[in-house]
Amino acid sequence: FVAGPPPAALWPKTPAHADLSQLVTNMRAQRYQEVERRGRELVVQHPNSGVVWKFLGVSLGMQGKEALHALEKTANLLPDDAEAHFNLGNALRSVRRLDDAAGCYRRALKIRPDFAAAHITLADALRGLGQLDAAVASYRRALELEPGNAEVHSNLGTALLKLGQLHEAVVRFRRALEIKPDLVLAHGNLGNALHNLGLLNEAVASHRRAIELAPDFAAAHTNLGNALRDLGQFDDALASHRRALEIQPDLAEAGINLGNALRDLGQYDAATASYRRALEIDPHFAVAHCNLGGALRDLGRIGDAEASFRQALVVKPDYAEAHSNLGVVLRQQNRMVEAEVSCLRAREIDPNLAAALVLLAELQADKGQFAEAEELFKRAIAIEPNSAEAWAGISSLRKMTANDAAWLTEAQRVASQRLPPRQEVPLRYAIGKYFDDVHDYAQAFTNYQRANELTKLCTAKHDRQHLAQVVSQSVH
Repeated sequence: FVAGPPPAALWPKTPAHADLSQLVTNMRAQRYQEVERRGRELVVQHPNSGVVWKFLGVSLGMQGKEALHALEKTANLLPDDAEAHFNLGNALRSVRRLDDAAGCYRRALKIRPDFAAAHITLADALRGLGQLDAAVASYRRALELEPGNAEVHSNLGTALLKLGQLHEAVVRFRRALEIKPDLVLAHGNLGNALHNLGLLNEAVASHRRAIELAPDFAAAHTNLGNALRDLGQFDDALASHRRALEIQPDLAEAGINLGNALRDLGQYDAATASYRRALEIDPHFAVAHCNLGGALRDLGRIGDAEASFRQALVVKPDYAEAHSNLGVVLRQQNRMVEAEVSCLRAREIDPNLAAALVLLAELQADKGQFAEAEELFKRAIAIEPNSAEAWAGISSLRKMTANDAAWLTEAQRVASQRLPPRQEVPLRYAIGKYFDDVHDYAQAFTNYQRANELTKLCTAKHDRQHLAQVVSQSVH
């Protein structure tokens, strides 16, 4: 015989006070397995007790076990319990049901508007949904309630960073670190904000501090590499990206960043391999497809480059840089109408994309509209003052004279920075042309020689098949 439970009509709704007291005691002592064991017994005896379901759900969640069913029961049985909706929101967020989680947090806050933890988790969910302005508002409300919460200052900084509000992001990260100096993510994200502000040495210091605190923080290593790359320290950047991949081989961003560093050093085959590895990890990474296209173009593989740019646009149709780069390779194939369409689409998406203005200038020059082209190059420079391509482009439009001394000063300034060889080469040739045009042949020779030396470093090995392909495309 099996002794079953009594009829449901005889089950009391609330368990004995002693049972609840024991659940509370064990929960406070973090004896979650015991809470789970007793909770499972009690929900059989008291299936309509929201309090018991709450203890069971929380104990399961604290152990990393599946708690969603228990917490849904809790919220249904205790509709006016803010904590019940908050706990359900956490369970939903853990399975990436962010919209549903946000709804639960909002219900909790409707019941208890000063529930700081719910404001924080609502903000986190909204940030995950890309609703950054709403996330910022929730973080700010949380800080009104908990002004000394370092993590909230840091998370608010992260949302502001994504919104491009860099100066306030820096303020928030610094405030987080005043409260909690060893907050690793705040150091790392402060480094990213400083990098975006062009404060590269400060960015390097922040990333290094993050690595001191967490030596195996792969993202900090690759972000450090990005800052070192922009400082022109290409070998050190390479080492940082490789270290990131040693720590976390499946970090696709580090694979892309390593490819960028290799490309800067003229190691185009190795760069393409790194981009391809990143795409093995994440085939839908539009930036990896676009950067792979750039490296393939460097190798003279124009058709393959075009395919990569088009694949980037399949993944992300509004990717301005991919449209612009596609335009570049279409121009290289003498497909000028298509190139201009791609260029204009890039500018429609991002009117401040300097690379698209450079391409448009080149297309105008191809038509013999040199004055219009020069104006476009100057507009690109106004957006990106260190655009080597734009400064070089101006020199190609006409014979330079002594009246272009201001151009020379700026071109030499840009060239004196530690540019990747593929960017310095055309600028050195342009400076050489200036000196040639003004009959200073010694200076012209010096710059041409520098350009030739750099070309040897970053020129792909001769590939007869690809050369034939390029020549064939150029005559059609």
